[in-house]
Amino acid sequence: MARWASWLGHRDVAGRDPLPLAILDPGCGYTEAASESLRRHGRPFEVVLRTPSLSGLRAALEAGFAVGCRTALMKSGTIEVLGLDDNLPALPSIGFALLIPRPLGAAARRLASLVREVVGSTASASRPAQVQVAS
Repeated sequence: MARWASWLGHRDVAGRDPLPLAILDPGCGYTEAASESLRRHGRPFEVVLRTPSLSGLRAALEAGFAVGCRTALMKSGTIEVLGLDDNLPALPSIGFALLIPRPLGAAARRLASLVREVVGSTASASRPAQVQVAS
């Protein structure tokens, strides 16, 4: 099962000192979780890429330019889920909420259902998916 926040990238990149980090700009909960966790554990890091897009972040991770912090759903191609064995600290829980406005058309209901399925299948027993429905 995937964790909400995961380290992603290449194992050899995770061994660099300082750790090269790619982040989304503007920052988000994943950026804060990664930097705080690294600081708390005394792991030196350097932000080597700030990008406004997930595509840019994915490209940097695929190319072995840096490691990043997102959900394990971003794992693909050569991007691996990294962790303690790679000298990376544990990451805190990060919440996820799917706000579903009412009324919804059939296509929007189907999309919301698919998102619930994907998120629910990656939630661990200790961190179940929480879906909030807006009225």
